[in-house]
Amino acid sequence: MEQRVAPDLSVTPSREEEPVLVGKTSKRVLLVTTAFPPNGTSGRFRPLRLVRLLPQYGWDVTVLTSSPEIRSDPRINDEIPPNARVVRAWLPQLRDRLITWGKRWLGVDQVEATTGRTAITRGRDPAWRRCARLVSSWSAAVGRYCMIPDIHMPWIPFAVLQGVKVCRRWDPDVILTTAPTFSTFLVGCLLKSITGIPWVADYRDLWTGDVLRQWVPPSRARLELLLERFLYRRADMILTVSEGYRQRLLSLHREQRFDRLRWVPNGAALLDMGNGGLNNLPSAPGTFVYTGYLYDSRNPVEFFEAFALLATENSVGPIRPRCILAGRIEPSVRETLERVVSRRRDGMSPFELPGALPHLEALRLQRSAFALLLFVNVGSQTEGTIPAKLFEYIAARRPILAITENGDVAEIVQRGRLGWVTKPDTMAIHSLLGKILVDPRETVRQAYQPDWQYLSQFDERVIASRVACALTTASASRRVRSRDA
Repeated sequence: MEQRVAPDLSVTPSREEEPVLVGKTSKRVLLVTTAFPPNGTSGRFRPLRLVRLLPQYGWDVTVLTSSPEIRSDPRINDEIPPNARVVRAWLPQLRDRLITWGKRWLGVDQVEATTGRTAITRGRDPAWRRCARLVSSWSAAVGRYCMIPDIHMPWIPFAVLQGVKVCRRWDPDVILTTAPTFSTFLVGCLLKSITGIPWVADYRDLWTGDVLRQWVPPSRARLELLLERFLYRRADMILTVSEGYRQRLLSLHREQRFDRLRWVPNGAALLDMGNGGLNNLPSAPGTFVYTGYLYDSRNPVEFFEAFALLATENSVGPIRPRCILAGRIEPSVRETLERVVSRRRDGMSPFELPGALPHLEALRLQRSAFALLLFVNVGSQTEGTIPAKLFEYIAARRPILAITENGDVAEIVQRGRLGWVTKPDTMAIHSLLGKILVDPRETVRQAYQPDWQYLSQFDERVIASRVACALTTASASRRVRSRDA
């Protein structure tokens, strides 16, 4: 049996370098993810929390991630813990690079990058837009059938090469891959096959059963299901962020080893009463806030209609309803909003759209709200969807109005006594909003009585401890195989 040389953690490597260690004082995990700063997807918060908190539970972490995407925001690199080890594998970005090169060739300079506006310096005809549409349509057609499981597929060989190098030099006890993107699952499976290190697969979203993947052609869907089942069988441990997702995976893959599939939800610093200096701010009754992304499958038309009607009825009353929708909004949702507002007699919109905000500003806005709005995706297989935004809202310590059918979100809000739950029905929402505004303070007092004993299970430290427990269980399989050998 091969003798491992344990690394020495007395010297902490600087960020963005390979871990070269010669002594061992704790267990080690290689965390593989594409959702990591400066890539600004909301999925980055779970890996960041694990990097920050797992060392408290005896796990030393090295992150294997992709090189920065062209559209990434370098400002969020500040979110990476100071002593984190980050190894980056090259991510080819053919489409975005072609568009960028085309803009340069045509004399299009990027200005005011924070606002996304562009200036055309050669001629008035924006030929680059036609080129960009051509490249985008071509790459979308290719990606629709060839980029399996996702657009990060070209990253896989480079990630595996870097991962093998890290595993041979650092010898982790376990590999943890978190998805989406599901290319990370292929990386984890290949690294396990090459190195023999146990592999844990973390589902932040469903793969083949995800409501946002309805665009996938049937032939590709069948292929992806076969691929997911193969990878699923190869994993030593599977984590999901909700009990609904866990049940879905049990059914989809006919799982019999129930202890191999665990529910480890997202979380936030719920028990930190200081809130990192972001204490609650004074709120004005009638100010409802949503911070997040709105798109086709999260287009709350029933709420828009109910709120617009309520605003019309209370336009001259003591409490004037106000709704702030902060975040990226797809054109289809904007069209819905415009259609709803156009029906009002005065044509005035009760909706404020400040756009996407830096994360810290979004947190401050949450803490200044009278109530926080939570919209859950509509469609089949959404019962287990728990937006990570829910836990931010809980940490904000403001009442929550959840627009959802029965599911995991409704259960958490109701059992946690966090506010109100109503189905996505215009009249039901309008009736509830009207009751809230009759006597806002008394209504909130009755509805918002958080059960912190129940909610403590979603504290980020509890979540990190549960992940650490799963890693320990998975890593034990390596010791068993080594002893048998």
